Amino acid sequence: MRDRQRGHRSWPEWLLGLLCLLLSVAGAAAEPPDPAQLPYTWRSWTRLDGLPGSQVWVITQDQAGYIWFGTNQGLVRFDGVRFVSGPQLGFAQLPERSVRGLLVSRDGSLWVSFNAGASRIRGATIRHLTMRDGLPAGAFSGLAEDHNGAIWGGSASGLLARPPVNASALATNFARRPSGHRRDLFRLSGL
Repeated sequence: MRDRQRGHRSWPEWLLGLLCLLLSVAGAAAEPPDPAQLPYTWRSWTRLDGLPGSQVWVITQDQAGYIWFGTNQGLVRFDGVRFVSGPQLGFAQLPERSVRGLLVSRDGSLWVSFNAGASRIRGATIRHLTMRDGLPAGAFSGLAEDHNGAIWGGSASGLLARPPVNASALATNFARRPSGHRRDLFRLSGL
């Protein structure tokens, strides 16, 4: 009893105090970090900053460090400071405004896909591909390059693949459904 009068506590009181301390430390550790304290900078760009279009469908970066945007108003290049539209870059002859897919391939080409078709930009040369070249109909979006250098793209009616440049066919349909509708695999080449 004398120990309690001098400020000493029994072991259950010590245990309870330690448990409260541990829970408060664990609670503090579980708090999400303050975004202002993170080493990231968040920035938003709009038309007021020069970004053409109100919808950005796709983003990629080329080997030179430029960021490319596919917007509802066309192809846009960003250097970290300003936006430059496709026509300002000399790409006025792109077939559509709404860009749905972008890819920078290993050879440095910029592949651009649209609601109907795709284009390959290599330097100042632009090559357009459409249904006449074997592309599937409909919106043409998502682009990727595989380990062999084949370019793959998805459309509303199929998946397209362009084999490495030394292949012969411009567009190959890998399979057809029994009803004659195109299936999901196509191939682009010869560009």
